[in-house]
Amino acid sequence: MPNFRKQLYYNTLEYCDKILSLFTENNRTKFHILYIIHYYFVFVFPIIMIIIYPTQNTLLMVAIFHLVVFLFHLLYNGCIFLKIERKYLGTKDWYGLYHLLEIFGITSYKQYIFYYHKMSILFLFIIYILLFYILTRCDYK
Repeated sequence: MPNFRKQLYYNTLEYCDKILSLFTENNRTKFHILYIIHYYFVFVFPIIMIIIYPTQNTLLMVAIFHLVVFLFHLLYNGCIFLKIERKYLGTKDWYGLYHLLEIFGITSYKQYIFYYHKMSILFLFIIYILLFYILTRCDYK
């Protein structure tokens, strides 16, 4: 990891730890709080926004949000949330939702995570473009 990324990671970890320490000192509880925040803002919140407010502006905001998330992944050379979650768990074997791939018998997913991530971002943008086109044709404002 280049030096600036390592320093950025440690600064982010320290900042995150200060905030989570306001609620608890237990690392396992910090992990659970961070896990809920992580997946809420990446998955649940955008889906709810699109369902409740199906407008072009909402779709554009969600698409821009996911683009920013992708840029943060490039900046941190991976998901900063996963890295901090691993720190709180005390293991390097935590890969978040990618563990669901084990249900389908895919156990050597570590080498494919960045590929899966890029494909999921591409899939999301295709969905956003299709929804944007549909909303444009339906005259939603």
